[in-house]
This record gives sequence, structure tokens and C-alpha cells, in this order.
Amino acid sequence: MTHHVIGFVDGENLVARYQAMVSEGKVPRSQVKHMKDVLIWHPKVTTQALCDFTRLSYYQTVVGDDVKLNNIREKISNIEYQFHPSPEGEDDSEFCGSLFPKVYKKETKKAKTKSVDINLTVDALRHARQEKFDVIFIFSGDGDYIPLIEEISRQGKQVWVAAFSSGLNHALKYSADEFFDLDEIFFEVDGTKS
Repeated sequence: MTHHVIGFVDGENLVARYQAMVSEGKVPRSQVKHMKDVLIWHPKVTTQALCDFTRLSYYQTVVGDDVKLNNIREKISNIEYQFHPSPEGEDDSEFCGSLFPKVYKKETKKAKTKSVDINLTVDALRHARQEKFDVIFIFSGDGDYIPLIEEISRQGKQVWVAAFSSGLNHALKYSADEFFDLDEIFFEVDGTKS
């Protein structure tokens, strides 16, 4: 069965966790796309689950003026993802889309904001009410999303979560209908670069 999915990427969480794992000695795979403190992506992120992504929004906060924010938005929107919308055997063609940037301004690098959490939550709840989606896919290891996951589940939708092991709130694994570990997609298993 092909699922109709809309995805929400907490870029702040994924970038912080990825960068922490690199600083601990993990070796990134060669296809990883990384922009310090802004972007982390790998083309295989969306092929781990059999689903049809309608949209994949990438949320991030950035310090800078409108020109810098627009430059970041353009770089995010240039990142493509692939998915297989049909079950194996029916159609092996790959489809792709581009990340949809949701970039918000913050005053200083160390400033704590809730812009990503709030906007991701509002958007996910809005889309959870739409009949055309049966899965809400959240890319984050942040436990602050557990109430969101519970609410979306109460609305009869499945919630899938993908996250790194670093900084993962383990309750997310048990709150979601499906959990995907991003470690093997982003990092070499034996510690050597491929």
C-alpha cells in the first residue's frame, strides 16, 4: 500500500545532532549535503519508507538580513529528494521533489527561539486535518513533539518519525507508528569514508 505523506523536517534539531555526531568522530557518507548550522540532508532519507511525499518542508532559523535568509531558502529549495510512490513490482520509476524552505530569522546565533517548533507544529496540525494525507512524517529527535504526535494520532493519522540517535528522546520511538534511525543513512558503519 502506498501512503500519502506530508513531511516536516526540524532542521535545527537534525543539524545540531548531526554536527554533534561528527564532532564525536562519526564519519559522514559521501552523499551527505551539509551547510554548517543550517542544512543537513542525504538523498536516501526519503527512500527508506514506501510512500508518496506530497511535500517535504524544511524548517530552520538563521541569523542575518533578508538577503541571507533568501539565499538560505534558495539553497534549501535546490535540495532534491526521491521517493517510490508505487509498491515494488508495479512501477520502479523514481519520482522526486525539492525541499520546501521554511526559514525564520533569529537575532543571534545563541538566541533560543521556538520559531521552528511552533511553525512546524501548526503546519503539521493543519495538514493532519486534511483527508488526502494518511501519514504525517516528522524528522526530529526532539521530545517536545510528543504532544503533537499524540494529537495527530487522535485524529486518526499515522505519525512516522526519523531521527539521529544522538540526543534522541527515546519516548518518540514509542509514540510514533514507525520510527526510522538516520544514523546508517548519514554515517559510515565501520567509521571509514566510502
